[in-house]
Amino acid sequence: MKPLSVAITVSFILLMGSCSGTNNLFYNKSKIDYKALWQYSYLSDTINGIMINHYPAKVFCGTSATASLSIIKVGNDTIRLLDLCNMNKIDTGKNVTIFPAEKPQFNVSLPSNTATFMRNDTIYEMPSEFDLKIVRTMWGQIQ
Repeated sequence: MKPLSVAITVSFILLMGSCSGTNNLFYNKSKIDYKALWQYSYLSDTINGIMINHYPAKVFCGTSATASLSIIKVGNDTIRLLDLCNMNKIDTGKNVTIFPAEKPQFNVSLPSNTATFMRNDTIYEMPSEFDLKIVRTMWGQIQ
């Protein structure tokens, strides 16, 4: 990254961080990283579950990697599943089988399920109910 780009980026981040607080529903994007709360674990066996919510990957994998993001009820637990290159539509309530998959060794873009808006030159986002409640996250392949 060129020095001027770095300086502009750092200035932007500092400016965003100096803005006033938010209410309980919205998070200042420069201050809260709810994805940092996600706890990644490895799926060692095939499991079955019920689809609660599914956000397909937005574009085909190719020059960039994308994944779907699903919230799945597995027994008494609810997990977040990331499935590389999955653009399939999966209905809520559908029984699904999940196969283990390794975490990719490269950056992967995830679909966003947050509402984002700008007010007083500050970017805010309202995470979905699952973004804050469901922290157990794993890579797998949905069938």
